[in-house]
Amino acid sequence: MFDNTWLNNDGVRVGFGKRNTINADPAEVHVKGLIHEIKCDIHAADMGAAIHQRFMQVPKDSTMIRATFMCNETFDFPVAIGTGTVDNVAIILDGILAAVTPVQGDVIDCTGVLMNTMLTEDNYISGRSATVDNITVGRGQLVVEYIRNDLSDI
Repeated sequence: MFDNTWLNNDGVRVGFGKRNTINADPAEVHVKGLIHEIKCDIHAADMGAAIHQRFMQVPKDSTMIRATFMCNETFDFPVAIGTGTVDNVAIILDGILAAVTPVQGDVIDCTGVLMNTMLTEDNYISGRSATVDNITVGRGQLVVEYIRNDLSDI
């Protein structure tokens, strides 16, 4: 990402100036050997909605080996982070992070049941309100490390 950008008439963001390592968009941000790392933005406004563009995919036959949630804004209700299909069908709604009410500054190691388990289908990470449908406040970043079971890499 660049320190400075401008938006052209076609809606394309063009960067200029010094590059930095800040990635404001959810994405695969690092690959080291077999370990892939993605960042997912978890926003109260997206909870309960269809799979949002910020909800990243962990591919079939992968194993999530570590996940960390960093709270940037205190949530007003308990949050669960889990996975669903691309069609927004729940797989395990709290499979990454069980219900907790994150407070600004919290750094939480996620220990849900999907951690260290090989996935049998593509999983899309999604945050959900654990107790109500109308969660209104809160946001944070989830960083997930996973390994793909790719025999061609071995």
